[in-house]
Order: sequence, then structure tokens, then C-alpha cells
Amino acid sequence: MCELLGISLAQEKDTSGEIRNFFNRSMFNPHGWGLGYYPDDRAPCARLFKDAGKASRSDMAQWLSGRPFPVKLLAGHVRFATEGLTAYRNTHPFVRECGGTDYIFVHNGKINPLSSSEEGRFTAIGDTDSESLFCSLMNWIDQSGFGGATDRFDSLHHKLQVLNQQGQLNCIFSDGVHLFCYYGLSEHMGLGYTRVDPQDGYIVSSYPIIKAGDFKTFSPGQLIVFKDGTMVYS
Repeated sequence: MCELLGISLAQEKDTSGEIRNFFNRSMFNPHGWGLGYYPDDRAPCARLFKDAGKASRSDMAQWLSGRPFPVKLLAGHVRFATEGLTAYRNTHPFVRECGGTDYIFVHNGKINPLSSSEEGRFTAIGDTDSESLFCSLMNWIDQSGFGGATDRFDSLHHKLQVLNQQGQLNCIFSDGVHLFCYYGLSEHMGLGYTRVDPQDGYIVSSYPIIKAGDFKTFSPGQLIVFKDGTMVYS
């Protein structure tokens, strides 16, 4: 039921091998694929590549994974549809701008309808519980003035655990600086991380996608935040 990918590195590095391995998971998740990253170090402006359908049958996905793909910060998703049609509008990552920053978001699990207290200026375009969840989180970010401040990570962690009460919530999202990775209380599927190299950074994924390094699993309800290939909150 969908799989997640997150990359946080100290410097830009070719990640085409990791992306190929991740796209291979589309055999179990045939209803969409997507990558979101930040190509401009001077501005938190996201670029998305995504499409409905199986990554292994997508010319775009094969082109991306068959050439050098240097990134420093990335969130990816392969989709197994449980809510909403197989359509571009329902394909992750989702993106919203807040405070001059593009936030990108990927999720797996099933979330029940959220209360009216989660309403705000961000609303869903597609039909998925994942996008509705993202909009609820963005409304909180907008209204709380979170803005990625490190002294607010505890507040973010609490907010994610509150949202988690509505169902299964594993997610990875980014503000162009940090990679926020949360593993749900229900222990739905898996989430773990691998240290690429002591100097390089981390790969976060639902299941191991690289052979090098130990795959360390998240604890239920755990939020880990990475920045520039370093773990800055856990």
C-alpha cells in the first residue's frame, strides 16, 4: 500500500541508482509514481516529476532513472491506490506554497475524514485522504507560524501524533531545508533509514533499497528530521 522515499545529503550526489531501485517497487505499487526535489540551493522552490500508472512502464520514469540524477534533498512515492482514482491529481508528491516556501509531501496509510478544526486556506484538489491530510498539516503550519524553526519540532511532532489518531500515518515531507520523516503509531508497513556514508547523508524508505549500510527502523510515533545529511531531531 504505497511506499515512500526520502533523501537528505550533505552535498548533491547522483541518486539514479537509488531511484531505479525505488521505481522497481512499482511492481507492487502500480497506480502512480513521483519525485519532488529542490534544484535551486538559493530558493526553496520545488520541482516535481510524477505521473499516474506504473513507473516501470513510464517513459519519463525510465528516462529519469537512466541518467545521472544529482540531488541533495528529495521525497518520492510509488502508489497503490486505496482511495481516489488512478489519476495525475491523486499522485504524490503533493506541493503547497506557504511563506515563500514550497512544501512537498508523500504519505502512505489510511486517514479518516478530519474535523472542521483542521480547515484553512489549503484545500485538496484531488480525491485522496493523503492530500486532505497534507492540507490539514499545511493549515497548521500556516496558522501556527511553524516555518521550519528548530525550536518548533516538538510542536510538529505533537501535531503529527494528533493527526495520527485518525488512522494510519507514515509520511515524508520537506520545506526545502529539512526532511521530516514520521512513522505512525499503528506500525503500518515499515519505515527506516540507511546511512549512505558517514560524510554523505541518509536514505529513508519503506523498505531497504540499497545494499550498503544498516537499515534502522523507526519506532512507532517517531519523528526524525534531517538537514544537509545530518540527523538534527529524533
